[in-house]
Amino acid sequence: MLDFDLEKELHDKVESIVSLVEKEDINDIQSLYKHWIQNRQNLVDEHIKKASMEKRKREIADRLIELREKEEKLRFFEQIEK
Repeated sequence: MLDFDLEKELHDKVESIVSLVEKEDINDIQSLYKHWIQNRQNLVDEHIKKASMEKRKREIADRLIELREKEEKLRFFEQIEK
């Protein structure tokens, strides 16, 4: 007499299939997460670079204004001396 437990067989089959798919899913999720982290870091780096560039441009513009003001003062005094 065969002792065949259909429920146990189905359970075992489902468990083995789920464990295979589960590993693939976990690997896919890990890969997606690593990709997301890299993209996020790239965006943060780009934002920092852009902010630094804008700050540098403002500093240069401010310095240019200062130099023009000094130049105007010097020309004024040169004109007076003539």
